[in-house]
Amino acid sequence: MTVADIAERAGVTSAAVYYHFPSKDHVLREGVGSFGGALQDAIADGVSALGPGDGLGPLLTFLLGWLDEHEAGAVVFFVSSVGVSQEVETVRLRARTEHLELLAAAVHRVRGPIDAAETAVVAAGLLTVLETAATSWLERDDTYRALGRRDFQREVAALVDRVVGGAPG
Repeated sequence: MTVADIAERAGVTSAAVYYHFPSKDHVLREGVGSFGGALQDAIADGVSALGPGDGLGPLLTFLLGWLDEHEAGAVVFFVSSVGVSQEVETVRLRARTEHLELLAAAVHRVRGPIDAAETAVVAAGLLTVLETAATSWLERDDTYRALGRRDFQREVAALVDRVVGGAPG
């Protein structure tokens, strides 16, 4: 992707892009940060709707649908910006940390009180499932194509519910 590509997609000239951003990397950092914040808001909205005993599978199904609505930003965040530069990875890491905190809150909301270590591990598992599913979903990879949209969503939701587990006994 070049600055000319970005400018064309935004409907402006390359000069206009350079007026606001000194380099393509700055544009990418801003885009990744903006998308990470929007995804954080979507996760927070989904988490706030959860109640005790709810599963988290529907949250991931909701987020996959949200990614469809924000596909251009999602592809940049989950696919094309990965490993581009240390600065972009720092922005992605900051967003992932915020997403992890929200997913930990979701775990507490549906599982009730569990210790901090278990919460952290389950939340990390959820984030991994979200990122892997998002990449598969956005790239329409072999797994996605083999299952189809509906079965892919169903399998991701079932996997999330297995990762989260039930209320502690």
